This record gives sequence, C-alpha cells and structure tokens, in this order.
Amino acid sequence: MGALQPYDLSNLSPEDCWFLFMRRAFGHQEEINPDLEAIEKEIVKKCGGVPLAAKTLGGLLRFKREEREWENVRDSEI
Repeated sequence: MGALQPYDLSNLSPEDCWFLFMRRAFGHQEEINPDLEAIEKEIVKKCGGVPLAAKTLGGLLRFKREEREWENVRDSEI
C-alpha cells in the first residue's frame, strides 16, 4: 500500500472568510449590531483566510454581544 500525497489547502478569499466567520458568529440571524461591524472586520482580517481560525473565532463569539467581549478577541494575541 502506497502513501498518499498531501493536499495543500489554500486560504479563503477575504469575502469567504468573512462569510464563514459571520455564519459561525451569528448563525442565520439577520440583524447584526452595527457597533460590532468594525470590530468584526478586524477579527476577520486577523484570521488571514484560514478557515479553522474563522470558524473557531466565530464560534467563540456566537453568544457574545457585548462590544467589550469582541474587543478582547480582537486585541488578543491569538
């Protein structure tokens, strides 16, 4: 039995990364707090297109709606 060659995944586009993050953070919720929008963009930028980062940070913030909580994630060294 031979070894399989690794498959390199590329990073997501900024739009796809944003979409993945938003789905995890807000689900299908239509109304989003406008105060979180600027913070959300900075967090998504921090993900660098890595799907696992977008899913993890979005999931971490799923039930957090306070600006302070989002700022803590944005300002962290993750």
